[in-house]
Amino acid sequence: MSDLPVGWARMTLGDLCQVEYGKGLTAAVRISSGSVPVVGSAGVVGSHDAALVAGPVVVVGRKGNAGEVHLMLDDCWPIDTTYFIRVPQTLEPKFLSWQLTRANLRSLDSSTAVPSLRRPDLEASEVIVAPRGEQTRIVAAIEKHFSHLDAAEAALATARRRLTRFEEVVYGEALTQGPLCRLGDVVHTTSGGTPKRSRSDYFGGPIPWIKSGELGDGVVTSTEETITEEAMRESSAKPVPQGTVLIAMYGATIGKLGRVGVPVAATNQAVAALFADDGLNPDFLWNVLRALRSELVSLGQGGAQPNISQTILRDVEIPVPPLGEQLVVNARIEQTASLWRALTQGVQVASARATLLRRSILAAAFSGHLVPRDHPDDEPASALPTRIRAERVSATASNRRRKAS
Repeated sequence: MSDLPVGWARMTLGDLCQVEYGKGLTAAVRISSGSVPVVGSAGVVGSHDAALVAGPVVVVGRKGNAGEVHLMLDDCWPIDTTYFIRVPQTLEPKFLSWQLTRANLRSLDSSTAVPSLRRPDLEASEVIVAPRGEQTRIVAAIEKHFSHLDAAEAALATARRRLTRFEEVVYGEALTQGPLCRLGDVVHTTSGGTPKRSRSDYFGGPIPWIKSGELGDGVVTSTEETITEEAMRESSAKPVPQGTVLIAMYGATIGKLGRVGVPVAATNQAVAALFADDGLNPDFLWNVLRALRSELVSLGQGGAQPNISQTILRDVEIPVPPLGEQLVVNARIEQTASLWRALTQGVQVASARATLLRRSILAAAFSGHLVPRDHPDDEPASALPTRIRAERVSATASNRRRKAS
């Protein structure tokens, strides 16, 4: 027994539409002043003065951003990293596009290197067909609900930007106190290393081995890899005690902080461990480094990969007030930072709920629960597949005649 509403039909995309390959159009031959959008797997990538296909078409990423869906209502040129699907007149283009978006075609990725989507897998995707009038009402309802979500998510994006500025203000208080000192004069720094990968006996031991990607401005209590005591003795990986402040020195995570949350750990060479002198509280050091992140990142620019060396770190000047004042500043920062964390978590929860709500709206739409049904003038969807197939046969014959002429 079908779980679809009466008058609806379930088909494969290949039964409904013809999936066609896009055609290459290099940037060198495109006409940038043209009005026809050139569409790649990630969306519009340029313009041209001629179209490959008349709209409306649904463009689906074939390589790269495989499975991404882009609805083009007007004429366009899908390039060779995409497929394109001519939308039959009996289907509402947005009705088809929303279904393919909901289908999560990216999960069909068949590659191990460059993400790719095979045409047979795309053609086998399920498509629900509702009566034509109901398709229009469903699309209108989806867009109404999504417009409210768009406004809510725009407000959340504004909130995130404000929270970022708030965070900078919170930690910036640590920079307003005390005389300046060179970091290397009040902190001892060291970095770790990577044991030989050829030595299997160096890995899988009891010592957490922290990599820069595992620094997320929090306490590190577990790691992807661990090493043995022998590996630490015989390599440049060094023991780092609990509570030590860590900072990422290379790549995308440059400037990210961490604290060792286990009795002893080790790090790789992309992480610097900072050991504060008796006159510098580790929590205050953390707050200062967090406030200086933008400056540290800028100091690491200029090479192929962002890189702040230990030499650069040691030359950075930081304020070092008396220890008692450091503790007072720490308490004020923590009080305000706890509010910032709570607000940030609230924004994250709201964003996650918005994503789930979008999925729920689409699920309701394509199960017949989003709009009122049984309009007397709706043609049953069971009649649409026959008309769609006839439309495809007519279009194919027309294309053959055009090519022959």
